[in-house]
Amino acid sequence: MRNMRLCAKLFMSFNALIHVLVFLTSMPLFAPITNLTNNDVYPMYSPVFPCDYLTRNERYYYIDGLDSFCQERFQIAISPFRQSADSGTDICKKKVPLGDLTGRWNIPALFYPQQYGNPEEITEVQSNLFAALDAVGPATEPVSTDLTTTCSAIINPLYSDIEHRFGFFDVDIKYRKYGLRFQFDFLLYDPIGLRVQTGFATIKQIPCFTDLTCSATGLACPAGCSSSGSPDISCCETGYTPDATTNPCVQNTACIDIYGCYCKQIMIDKVMKQIETIANTLNMNIDRMQSQGFEDTRVTLFFRRPYAINADRDDWHFFLCTPYITLDASFPTGKTPNPTNLFAVPLGNKGHFGLGTTGGVTFDFVKTVEIGFEFNVTQFFPKTHSCVPAPTYITQAGIYPETMTVKVSPGLNWNAVFSINAYHFLSRISAFFQYVFNGHDEDCFKICSATTDPANISLKRLVENSKWESNVVNVGMTYDISPNLALGFLWQSPSARRNAYKSTTVMLSIVGTF
Repeated sequence: MRNMRLCAKLFMSFNALIHVLVFLTSMPLFAPITNLTNNDVYPMYSPVFPCDYLTRNERYYYIDGLDSFCQERFQIAISPFRQSADSGTDICKKKVPLGDLTGRWNIPALFYPQQYGNPEEITEVQSNLFAALDAVGPATEPVSTDLTTTCSAIINPLYSDIEHRFGFFDVDIKYRKYGLRFQFDFLLYDPIGLRVQTGFATIKQIPCFTDLTCSATGLACPAGCSSSGSPDISCCETGYTPDATTNPCVQNTACIDIYGCYCKQIMIDKVMKQIETIANTLNMNIDRMQSQGFEDTRVTLFFRRPYAINADRDDWHFFLCTPYITLDASFPTGKTPNPTNLFAVPLGNKGHFGLGTTGGVTFDFVKTVEIGFEFNVTQFFPKTHSCVPAPTYITQAGIYPETMTVKVSPGLNWNAVFSINAYHFLSRISAFFQYVFNGHDEDCFKICSATTDPANISLKRLVENSKWESNVVNVGMTYDISPNLALGFLWQSPSARRNAYKSTTVMLSIVGTF
């Protein structure tokens, strides 16, 4: 009889797992778990083990062999947090300033001819830039004359500095985000519950431009030259030490080798120092940005049930297996900034709505640790955006000359999570560890209208820039100060990344369970 009961329990456990797997493989997998943006890819809302889903009392009913238990029905976490980043990893997986994630800002490329247009034609953007720079430049030869005659190689894409120094900016950005997040868990009817996550935040980015032109070197023009030709007068900022051996320009046809130091001085004085004028002419805002408001709101319907394994067998280790699935919705309650504000960051998922599901399982080994595995994918619905900066040449980076109205269909988000949890491992202290693999596939862009012929827009550049990867580590800890109240701390740190911020998050919480 005992063996029959054991077989029945095992059958029920494996049957539940099979049903979960069948459910996950028979329906589209969508889940707004990761964010669409690459600055805050996996937002956390509570230091409580994320896979708990109001099962603590039920799990310890099985573990302690109690006759009954009081099922918790509601949990609330209130969590102030701060997130910061001063660097990131670019599309080549190199550590760079945040403004260089998709490449250093290429200013000469703004004057390039249309990639798919007439190379001899002066575009409206070129004409406007020439006029604006002539109006504010030094009272010597107009910059338009220099760039079209003596130093014409500067705006010829064939002579672009392959070391990305001549005419390029490094853009350092200080990224800060802080606010208050809320998580509510409701048990509607065991084993079904509802989770709501939302928050209010302030987000800001402070840029700093560093002109790299002076450090560009070549055979004819070493670093530190000046228009006077004196090798003792440096065009660089105070404190710069030229080193032509460590920063060589290996392409002999770069413009600094064709026309010498005069063109370097023209580029620095008449173009690079006028970055504000250039941005204003293109109707772009490159000032520091700060905004505040609500983040996106997530609503999750979850189904979970613990199963006791080996409960009646002394020769096997007893543990709890808890499979779970969730149906999720992400509502775009976060503010979406104007795309022409180049340093503005959305508080949510850029206005995109998301739907989905998540599947996972935890194994709670009695009085030791609990391990968990989770996998989800995320899909956001298409949305049309206006005034989106548009490149007209594949080598343009950072700032683009045109704008467009475009329908964006976000690529697929996915993540896989490995978790370790220890409940009351030290007196009333509980802690968990997670390693999260996150990825976002390439977006699809469909141009509705543009300030130039849509055929001239290089969508390949935008598609390449839209893909990112970012793995993070989550460490959470709670201390129970009463049966219904706990204080918590959470720390999130980035691991491997590609085209993503190196964002670190610190969070404090007060958690009530009833």
